[in-house]
Amino acid sequence: MDDDQGNQANEGNPSTPESVTPPAVPSSQPSPPVTPSNETPAPSVTPRVETPLTVSEPVIPSPAKSHRWITVVIIVVIIALLGGGAYAAYHFSRPKKQAVTTSAKKEVPLVRVGIQDLLSSSFYPDGQDESGFAEVNRQVFEGLTGIQDNTKIVPLLATSWTTPTDTTWIFHLRKDVYFHDGHLMTAGLVKASLDSAHDGAYWQTFGSHIDSVAVVDPNTIKITTDGPDPLLTIELANLWIYDTTSGKDNDAINGTGPYALKPGSQPSDQSVKLTAYDKYWGGRALTREVDFSILDNDEAAAAAIKAGKLDLANFHSYSAIKALGSAYKQQTVISPQVTFFVPNVLDTSSPLSKLGVRQAVYAALDPAALSAAQGDQGTPIGQIVPQEIPGYDASLKPNSPNITKAKQLLAAAGYPNGFTIKLTHYYTSSNLEAELQKEWAKIGVTVVDDSYTDGEALQDDAYNGKTQLFYNSYSSDLLDTNDVVSGMLLQGKNYDNPSLTALSNQAATELNATKRLKLLQQENQMVMKDLALFPLYQRNSTPFAYAASKGLVMKQEITNTSTGLYYNEVYRK
Repeated sequence: MDDDQGNQANEGNPSTPESVTPPAVPSSQPSPPVTPSNETPAPSVTPRVETPLTVSEPVIPSPAKSHRWITVVIIVVIIALLGGGAYAAYHFSRPKKQAVTTSAKKEVPLVRVGIQDLLSSSFYPDGQDESGFAEVNRQVFEGLTGIQDNTKIVPLLATSWTTPTDTTWIFHLRKDVYFHDGHLMTAGLVKASLDSAHDGAYWQTFGSHIDSVAVVDPNTIKITTDGPDPLLTIELANLWIYDTTSGKDNDAINGTGPYALKPGSQPSDQSVKLTAYDKYWGGRALTREVDFSILDNDEAAAAAIKAGKLDLANFHSYSAIKALGSAYKQQTVISPQVTFFVPNVLDTSSPLSKLGVRQAVYAALDPAALSAAQGDQGTPIGQIVPQEIPGYDASLKPNSPNITKAKQLLAAAGYPNGFTIKLTHYYTSSNLEAELQKEWAKIGVTVVDDSYTDGEALQDDAYNGKTQLFYNSYSSDLLDTNDVVSGMLLQGKNYDNPSLTALSNQAATELNATKRLKLLQQENQMVMKDLALFPLYQRNSTPFAYAASKGLVMKQEITNTSTGLYYNEVYRK
């Protein structure tokens, strides 16, 4: 876990009211909402998260999530949003000071960014499930809290907060913050922003646990939740504050971030141009302008960057970047997305309803080979969450295929000659299915194809217990083990375990970070002991490339998004 965990064990614990005060100018701004994504239709805030690679296939999103759980939507060719934050009580940290002094950094007049996803002609609180929407909006808008180093929650428009009770949060607002329309940010405008967000898609995922927002004084607000909410600070990083009094809805002029819409430009779903907002409370943006444009595919990205038309280009495959040659550098955005096979444990007519059978077939899986077949270049994993997410347990190792052991377990479970099982998946994962057929044939298990071209129908059947085994990926926009357990298991009809449900309910309201971490790890361990899911690998996210000659210095701050960058921090050596 993060090194700051021990120092933050009391955050949000009502028995120890906490006050957090950061340096005057944090080095980053907030992350956008995140959504699951990947194999079958992609999750989304009612969007989302996730960025596909290589052959993109929709992720089978989970059924509609209640309360703070992410609502998933289907898109056939996915590039799910990403950005995501982590559980605040574990990852709270003060914004770090810049490692290089401003005087040593050279400003960049313009960065031209090409991404393979739709942009938007409108801005927050309009909700879009394209990653391009969040890629742009996170440069323009900010939340009370922000995300830094992929997993740390830092003060942003709020400078500190306390928790006098387990349902009461007092946020002290940063002073001298101006919206791009010139209005001074006050507690009244912050309240109005959060109140008006109730009708937006983001609220369903990130704000449904907020019961009320009240003004304490011009620089302080009180948020009351409908129960203890250990994830409130990460949720607030995704509920951006905007000016409701400008007279312009869904407009960039309502933001407080380091960039505003470039004067004279017209945003569209093909191009958005931003320029530095020099009244930004966080200081002068090192990159003065950012132009976003849409690319159709990896070939178009390669051609544009080689022709010098772009400074950064977003790719779906690593091979396309490699083909550019040594004159181009590559960066990869970390992804918290894990891919799974999901057995229907409740179907008593299926061999997979027996634990011994699940243990046998799992022992025969080769996660590395399955990842390669899918073209994901993923990292094999032996649990339901990667190490970036609270609840990760280092003792749960990836599976190494053991055919001898698998045959023994299968015989002991009453299937010495194997059986036939149907694999449900989106049609673009046929290569992965072929690899699974090869692996399980070694133990006498025959895999029958059950591919779908309709992502919505696939989601409905998979989560309503109408399949025997389905292939899916999941990425939590809240970077939380409880989110994965709820979205993948508790809300579907493939598995039922009252003990897991009880653990999940307890973790959902536990404000003590140390206690909650133990609960999350217990959930992870219970799922793996029962093999309610067969985790395969942590899927890599979309890489991007840039010319080495540009001399750009950049650091990813946000997981699972097009670039994960705050462009105001991009500079030249």
